[in-house]
Amino acid sequence: MANRRIRGTEEREKLAVSTLYWLGFDFGQVLRTIGRSSIRNWEIFDDGLHRLNKLRVEQLRKIARSRDVSYTVHGPICDLNLATLNSELQPRILKRMMESLTNAASLEAETWVLHPGTHGALSWVHRGDDWKVNRTNIETLQTRGKKLGIPVTIENISAGYAVLGSVKDFLRLYREWRTGPDMTLDIGHSHIKNETELFLKKLRDRIRSVHLHDNNGDVDTHLALGAGTLDWKRTIKTLVESGFDGKIIVESVKGPYASLVKVEKLLRSLN
Repeated sequence: MANRRIRGTEEREKLAVSTLYWLGFDFGQVLRTIGRSSIRNWEIFDDGLHRLNKLRVEQLRKIARSRDVSYTVHGPICDLNLATLNSELQPRILKRMMESLTNAASLEAETWVLHPGTHGALSWVHRGDDWKVNRTNIETLQTRGKKLGIPVTIENISAGYAVLGSVKDFLRLYREWRTGPDMTLDIGHSHIKNETELFLKKLRDRIRSVHLHDNNGDVDTHLALGAGTLDWKRTIKTLVESGFDGKIIVESVKGPYASLVKVEKLLRSLN
């Protein structure tokens, strides 16, 4: 990654807002929000009321053409465990993920973000099998993404049962699989594990984008920046000094616009 600071107009080009805040509203609200906003970069959360289909993709593309908007897509997460040891569920889960990836490609999204799998009820019996299942499914999705022309990134999860959640997990993944997908570093999640700076130090060359939201270091609450215990001035400074040059996506479910302004101010203060 380029070793330079994010400055001026480039700074604004890197900033995006997730539609996570609007997940409880119908998809029409998402379209109206994006269509009226001056924000040009959005991450679409492909789940629940916002599940993508051909019509919705075309509606989003129409806005993109008229307002010069770009997108990333967050893959679905509800009850979808890429590491499940249930052989009946595995193809269904992969099919849903493939559908999302295909729609993201049709949307011409910059990246498609996936949540890796979690350990399940039989993980203690079949030790290590869920790691293998998780990697095999991610390999399948990455291969499909390459054919569709859309990069796949893996997000770190904060839950203790995550197959890929800690720095140690990702170092193992890239040691075993050098050509594996890059990361979307979720800083709210890494804060819960107290590993944000370690991620930026050890995995700086694998971080393609970041998710920003706050919490109190215990539960994943997706608060507005400044509403939790994260030291944002230090975090943004460390992020910039790491040479990060990717997309910065605000994922707060409260105060997303205020959080975006806070990030802009912090970035400007470093110039």
